[in-house]
Amino acid sequence: MVAKRILVLFMLLALPAASAFAADGLQKAGVIEIFLNQEASAVGVEETSSGGIIDYFSANVSLYPRESEGQVLVSRDVSTLPKAGVEYVNGNMIISWKDPTEPMLKFFIESRVRVLNYLYKVKSPIPFPYGEYSSGPFGKDVNLYKRQSKSIVLSDAIRKKSSEIIEGETDYYRAVFKVGEWVNKNINYSLDTLTADAVQDSDWVLQNRYGVCDEITVLFIALLRASDIPARFVAGQVYSEKEKGFGSHGWAEVYFPGVGWVPFDVTFSQLGWIDPTHIKLDTELDPAESSVSYEWKARGMDMNMNPFRIDAKIALVSGEIQKHAEMGMEPLRNDVSNGSFVPVKLTIRNLEAYYLPVTITFTKAPELLEPNTRTVLLQPYEEKALFWTVAIPANMTGGYYITYIEAGSPFAGIAGANITFGEGYSHYSREWAEETAGRLAPREEKAFIPGIELSCRALKDYYYRRETAEISCTLQNKGNTNFRPLKTCLETECRDVDLLIGETKQVDWSVPLKGINVTDFAVTAESRDMIKIVYPRLHVVEVPEIIVSGFGPEKIAYGATANMSFLVDTEYEARNITVAIQGVGSSTISRLGGKKEIVLPFDSRAFRGGSAKIELKYYDNAGGEYTDFYDFPIDVYDIPWTVKLIMWLEGIMPFLKF
Repeated sequence: MVAKRILVLFMLLALPAASAFAADGLQKAGVIEIFLNQEASAVGVEETSSGGIIDYFSANVSLYPRESEGQVLVSRDVSTLPKAGVEYVNGNMIISWKDPTEPMLKFFIESRVRVLNYLYKVKSPIPFPYGEYSSGPFGKDVNLYKRQSKSIVLSDAIRKKSSEIIEGETDYYRAVFKVGEWVNKNINYSLDTLTADAVQDSDWVLQNRYGVCDEITVLFIALLRASDIPARFVAGQVYSEKEKGFGSHGWAEVYFPGVGWVPFDVTFSQLGWIDPTHIKLDTELDPAESSVSYEWKARGMDMNMNPFRIDAKIALVSGEIQKHAEMGMEPLRNDVSNGSFVPVKLTIRNLEAYYLPVTITFTKAPELLEPNTRTVLLQPYEEKALFWTVAIPANMTGGYYITYIEAGSPFAGIAGANITFGEGYSHYSREWAEETAGRLAPREEKAFIPGIELSCRALKDYYYRRETAEISCTLQNKGNTNFRPLKTCLETECRDVDLLIGETKQVDWSVPLKGINVTDFAVTAESRDMIKIVYPRLHVVEVPEIIVSGFGPEKIAYGATANMSFLVDTEYEARNITVAIQGVGSSTISRLGGKKEIVLPFDSRAFRGGSAKIELKYYDNAGGEYTDFYDFPIDVYDIPWTVKLIMWLEGIMPFLKF
């Protein structure tokens, strides 16, 4: 019996910066309520021994929570020491003291904020480039947010890079998403002392390729403004899993015509959505703008300002975000050898009638060749396939193992699968896995066709390599668009199919398997700008041929006992192998896909005739049976004369039994 050892899971230990800071559990909350305490103070310092007088002091505060999409102000209380006047001018809070008698001036802002896990519903494509923008109901003239500012420099390098990223794009959301994706992949989060205390401009970030959240956001905004897309800076607080608490954070809002300002947190890989640990405090043309400023008039006295302090704590977590997408996972190979590389297909489908930005993170796997987190943009009801490559451990010995792989998304839940591996299974190289994943990956520039059902199947469960496979595909038009034609392809063999509303058509292919190294095919149905892809799999059975070699010992004294050993080797997997040695016994192997040594104890008297006769019986993966015979010479010496006599008699009178 072959032992099976099961490994329940492998954890990925190295996460990208975004995943390290984002609060995974809180991302899925439906509502989070947060207490926010803000405090600042100023101290009057006398300049002369005769004393001094403060005639007037005011604080102009724009950094405080307000009502906005997805953010509800439950309560706000402003208090001062000594008593001061509080008024609101153009959205800013003005706190002022007239003729204060005390040199220490303080103000406190205590707020309770309810943040919703909110999605901005872009239901139909917005053309890009858009043209002229109007303010509509969304506040200031949005054209202000297309201009260069102090930190958001629109240099020639910025404009060139923006053009490279968005070139050829006609969908507004996809254009913005591509910029966010590029910044997320190419700019590293770094707390380098050069950038931690001061915001570097967008040109500097593009050149140096690192920065903190403010600088990452500055570059993102600059690349958008360079392509005439309005974007602004948001200052706020966010919960950090790494710090186990709230801290200052910067992200962006991008203007979508007819929708409003949509949040993009490029640092957290949240592109078109932000989780409910984000507390929005201020929106700015540029992060260099001051969120708290002071004015005063005094005689014989100067004012020293203490830092503006912000403290946030979670008061309540309620509910869970609804499911907006569904996700499935499929390893493209299973039952693989140690050290193999397995392509894994993850399919995600948008359940909503609006665009959906989805972040997917692999949380359990032995090792991945690609980054474990990806963000994709799904159009209404669109489905996409993503591919990762799992590296199977090479140093496991004995038996078979099962590793569990898993990926999750706040909008789609969890998908997982098992991969079985061990000695004796077929080996799959890194080159094969990467080539397979690259060949099957969908073409990102095309959206999936809504309303078209495409299904394909092989007409037999198994095919041998010498055969021609028959693949049958069914096309159904359940939408409201006629397709004349719909280009339907199996790999590079294509046919034009007219598919009218309500029609069902069948397309068949014959695929000679000899000389073809792949068994995972992509079948596509394409219009000019949309595509549907399915991946029918052929189960191709390779005929195994087991070779026996290395037999020993070659000579042995009569009557002695020893271990007989030899190698069995096959390039293609064989199952249920029985190795029977005449006069000795048999050994069984459940699976074999490489070399294995067979060792059996024996008594040399069984081979007094001078040969070891071996019968090998085995099966292929389709149940086909094979039998091979081997006859290895073995020199048995010091045979007694009486035994030789018996052997002679048996030779001339085989019907006799001694």
